[in-house]
Amino acid sequence: MKMKQIGLKILMVSVMVTALMVSSCSSLNQVASNTSTTSQAYVSGQGFGTSLKSLYSSYKSEGKLDLSNATNLLNLATLATNASAIKGNMKNATFYKEFAAGAVNSNTLITNSNVGSIISAVSGLDLNSLVSNAKNNVSNATTTTTTNALISVLNTLAK
Repeated sequence: MKMKQIGLKILMVSVMVTALMVSSCSSLNQVASNTSTTSQAYVSGQGFGTSLKSLYSSYKSEGKLDLSNATNLLNLATLATNASAIKGNMKNATFYKEFAAGAVNSNTLITNSNVGSIISAVSGLDLNSLVSNAKNNVSNATTTTTTNALISVLNTLAK
């Protein structure tokens, strides 16, 4: 009798977990379809994704992240600006969802499954000082650490 009750409980828990997963997936799709493509958050997310993809393309073609390249510096500055926007709004659910939707829709490298980890990783970097140091040809431990961390993020895009 107890074995039957345990089996029934496991079945009920499995059904509940499956129902939660289905409802959460459908609510994510609903959010994406209800997202304003002209909102500040969405446009920032697009800039974030586009600049990250451009940096990734440059990194993959050159085999390094050339911080003396003017295009890379511009993309890095754009990434820094948009990363600052999300960093200041991480707890604003509406802003975050719209930003994430913009990032996902900006390129094929950022997907619904990796957008959260990419936003978290990039917004945790001190990109503003990296841009400043790169523009002034300063190479220090902070620049190297931040550059290596950004390269690590770029490498995750290939997966």
